Amino acid sequence: MASSEFAFAHPVERELARLYDEHGIAWEYEPHTFVLERDGEGRISEAFTPDFFLPELDVYVECTVMRQSRTTRKRRKARMVRDRTGATVEILYRRDIFELDRRWRLRRLARAAGGRESRFECATSWVRILRDMRESVITPSADSDFRIDEENPRPGAVVLALHGDADLHSATQLRARLNATVESGASVLVIDLSRVTFIDSMALGVLLDAMKRLRARGGVLRIVGPRPDVRRIFEITLLDRVFPLDATRSEALAAGATEDTRA
Repeated sequence: MASSEFAFAHPVERELARLYDEHGIAWEYEPHTFVLERDGEGRISEAFTPDFFLPELDVYVECTVMRQSRTTRKRRKARMVRDRTGATVEILYRRDIFELDRRWRLRRLARAAGGRESRFECATSWVRILRDMRESVITPSADSDFRIDEENPRPGAVVLALHGDADLHSATQLRARLNATVESGASVLVIDLSRVTFIDSMALGVLLDAMKRLRARGGVLRIVGPRPDVRRIFEITLLDRVFPLDATRSEALAAGATEDTRA
């Protein structure tokens, strides 16, 4: 459902939904309530309902620009959901907005979160920022033919170098290659994005699924070298907290060898 057709509880949620619509990210509004505690009679005494669920990413998003000292309860609830269900729940804090401003000069976003501005103004600035980013981030490169090159630098380690646009059209090819790599018994999988010209939520969801499957087998997936406009998408969606991002293949392979939990 489009954000303009939906009845939200708060204006900030409407603006965040519009952001997702404009960026082509599928969303569901408060679809799940996680029961955290019940009283002696079985009635719900504590629960957590994240603002959005992004089904293509399998990620829950909660946005707050409250001061850190007032977010302890929300952090605890998100941690309980992660620990009990394995769900990915990320919270956008005020400090994250300032860090995004420091890295990407998102001045309007920082001003919106800096003092008396409302959560509605914060979310609206996100919409404007992504509009400004459309030409540099969303417009495909002329060299958009997608391909995957493979290297095997050592036993159990696989490097997949992606080239071109990682999007809806290439997601099937990417999923098949990742599934085959996981099933082959690889313990360290490095995804090199340095030659990726564009990435969308469908491709990100495929990468997340591969990471979860590999971790369930005791393996490690790491991401290498996304170019600045692609890396910015990871940071704005908070997926830089989910994926380990390395500067070079050698760094990723070394970190993967340390993290690998297989015997």
